[in-house]
Formats: sequence, structure tokens, C-alpha cells
Amino acid sequence: MSHLSAFRTCIAAIVAVAVIGCASDRPETMTEPIGLQLVKKEPSLKGERFSNLLAGEEDSDLVFVSTNAALPRRDAKRAHTGRSSIQIPAGVGRVTFKLSSLLAGQSFPADWTLVGLYLYATRPTTASLSYWENEQILAAGSTTLRANKWSPLFVDLTSLTQSAHSSAAMASPNLVLVLDLDGPGEVWLDDLMLVDNTKQLVSEKDAGEMFDSWSIQRKGYQIVGDAPGRFRFSFATPERSDQGWTVREANAMRLWLTSNGTKKNELIYSDGRVYVDGQYSAIGMPAKGDPTLAEQHASPAELAVAPELGRVVRQSEGDANNDGYNEMMGTYELLATGPRLEVRITPRSSKLSRPVFEIRGLPPGKVLANLEGRMVERLVRLDDGTLLMELPARIERPTTLSLRVGE
Repeated sequence: MSHLSAFRTCIAAIVAVAVIGCASDRPETMTEPIGLQLVKKEPSLKGERFSNLLAGEEDSDLVFVSTNAALPRRDAKRAHTGRSSIQIPAGVGRVTFKLSSLLAGQSFPADWTLVGLYLYATRPTTASLSYWENEQILAAGSTTLRANKWSPLFVDLTSLTQSAHSSAAMASPNLVLVLDLDGPGEVWLDDLMLVDNTKQLVSEKDAGEMFDSWSIQRKGYQIVGDAPGRFRFSFATPERSDQGWTVREANAMRLWLTSNGTKKNELIYSDGRVYVDGQYSAIGMPAKGDPTLAEQHASPAELAVAPELGRVVRQSEGDANNDGYNEMMGTYELLATGPRLEVRITPRSSKLSRPVFEIRGLPPGKVLANLEGRMVERLVRLDDGTLLMELPARIERPTTLSLRVGE
């Protein structure tokens, strides 16, 4: 081979490597609609309603974006979805989005619960997003962007007034989103969107005729509960606060929330009983009007189960005294070894008011239970088969609970 041929071969190899290297930095050509791509990238959006206002796919998208320094540009080498994103140069501290123009006369906020976008930084960057109307800030959120990763940053709209949430309210001509960045490098943004993440966890009809009526929703970055005429509550989720709460269980009888904050577990029952890390309190009636509930929490009943039918569980997480009463959950813990169970209940307080039992080990099927001839109807089966049971009476003497699983 001549020196010239060898030189040409070497140059061709270098060019091929360079082309391959450049191509690897570019997003693959996407033929799917951006909505489908979003659901694949962000599984939490599955089943939720959303609207992509700014996808970063066209140079005309830049009209809706302004900065306090260097101009943004469309970048085809990096994208959250689609073919490109909007690159914000290093040194830009504030980015403003003309939200009213993007909404183009739509009603807002209407039923939308979140507004926000996805951000990418090559270095750790603090980012905050705020929603403004007529030069007044109405809602805000913040996060720390990890390097080389797309991160969501959304503002919760549910704190806005009910009048603002009217479906007939047109978007104000003076709405903006403001993104403030504090970091040394460039930032890319993509998929500025509206989301309605409302989810009904428990509805009033779930209570039927057996339980105290209430409803529980996830809405924006809040868990909201309403027991009409009795009490209301709301909890921030982890997206809003590092002390936020996650729903562990929600049904007609109770709501169980967990957190990584200073408080770890909170149980709220539909009648207003509340247990926070094993401490009892009450919200609303009838719980506030029943002092027996606090007394029996401090001095739980004694339980006895025939060994051939099951046993009292004395070492469950949350049972402070290994006596079968779980202070964290507000429940008596039992394990059945078959389809039948009999429990002897002896109060150690003056009375035992509407105690709750958590029974594992029962086979599938309809549960028939009675308290010395009185039918027990407040029953809930959890997904793992555990039976929650609230007894219907005040117990003042040793009493036997009998149950069996029928066909």
C-alpha cells in the first residue's frame, strides 16, 4: 500500500470515529407523538391528564422565552422528549416564560393542579420556579438539579383561590412563569406543561352505610381529606416538602401516611381517631366526644386466643409493650391459622369503645363475625388479605368475638 493510500485510510478511520462520537450525543429520531414519549419517560403521568405547552421542537418556541442575559437557543443534541430542547447559556440567572401567550386564551388554572417543566444541568444547580400574575407571585417550588440528569420542577396550583380555579375563568394576559437558576454551568429545558394529577383515593360512597362518610384525594402536591360536617385535613407530599407524606393505605376505615420527616407514621380513622407515631389524639366528632378512646389506648385490653385457632401477635412493629396492641396503628394484632377464630377480650380500662382488630392469615372469602350474637359489619379486606375489623359496641366485661370465613 502506498503512503498516500495509508494516509487516506487513516484519515477515513478518524472521520468515522468522529462521526460516530458526535452521533452518540444526539437523541435518536423520535417518530412517536411527544405525549407517548412523555408517558414512557415519566410513568407517573400514566392515567393523568396533561398538556404540553412548550416542547422545544421549533425555533419559534424561543419567542415565549426571555432571559436576563445571553439569549437561549434550540439545541438538537439534547432532549427530554422529541428532537431538541432549549439551551440556557451559563451565566443566565433568570428565565421568564410568557405563560399567558402559551395558553392562548384557555381557561386557567381551571382543573390543572401543576405547571412546570423538565431541566437538565451538567453541574449541580439550584432551580426555583414561580408563578406570577400582575407582578405578584402566587405559587412557587424549588429543587436541586443533579448533574447529567433530567429533573422535573413543577409548581402546585391547588393553593390558588377557588375563584381562580373556576373552569370559566380565562387566563389573565399577565401570567408568567419565572425560572431562577443558581449554578455555574449551562441548563437545558424541555416540555413545559400543565398536569392534572387529581386522584380519588376514597370516595364518600365507599363508606356505604357501614362507615363514617369521608373522601380522600391526592391533588397537586397535597393529600386532602374531607369528612363533611366533622373535619378536614391536608398533608404535603414529598414533592412539596422534605417532611412530606406518602399514602401507605387508604380505605373506608382509615388512612395510613408515612414520612421521612421527624414524624414517621400517622393513622387517621374515619371517625376522627388519630395516631401519630403511637400518640393518640382526635379530630372532629364522634372521636372528640369519646374520652374512652384515649383511656383504652393508654391501657389496652387483654386478649386470649385458643392455640389451635391462632394467636395474639405480640411483636408487631409499633407494639410498644408486646401485649398485642399496636400503639402506632391503633389496632389489636391477631394471626389466624385457619378459617375460624375466637378471641376473648377483657377490658383493662373502664370500657372498650369500638376497638379495631387487624387479623392476618384468614383464607379468602366472606367473613362472618359476631360479638356474642351481635353482627360485626365494619370490615375491610386489604390487598394482602389482612382483615380490618371495628367492633360495634362498648365492651365493659370479658366478651368473646367469633368469626369464620364462609364460602
